[in-house]
Amino acid sequence: LSGFHPLGRRLGCGSSRVVFASGRDRVLKIAKNPAGLAQNRAEWEISQFNLNLPIAKAIDHADDFSWVLAERAVQRKEFSRDEYCEMERKLQGICSDICQQNVGRIRGRWVALDYGYTAEVSDKHYSGKGFDSLKNFATEPELVAKYNGDE
Repeated sequence: LSGFHPLGRRLGCGSSRVVFASGRDRVLKIAKNPAGLAQNRAEWEISQFNLNLPIAKAIDHADDFSWVLAERAVQRKEFSRDEYCEMERKLQGICSDICQQNVGRIRGRWVALDYGYTAEVSDKHYSGKGFDSLKNFATEPELVAKYNGDE
């Protein structure tokens, strides 16, 4: 990760992760809670074992999955229903969170940007008792300090 500036432009934030730009062609996804750790791990594992899936591949990760570095895609708004159905078909059984905001293009190909919300992650962290893991939020300054080793 040499050359990465952890205060790069913030691209987005969800219930479990914050995403920062890391140069022109990478993003850094930092976990905010146990659900984020699980999503980072899932994206890393899916990236390593499914080479032909339409995903923004994970490139590197922290040993504890507190962050994952991934390819950066260009988000587009002209995602057609046919393209959506094709991507959903290719990712069926892997990811259940394909929607307009989670899709972009890399080298002219549509890819899923956020595919760590698997059935296993959903069951463990987002339903019933597992939903409690979302309450352990870290603030963005705390996440950046942890990433920098300033804790």
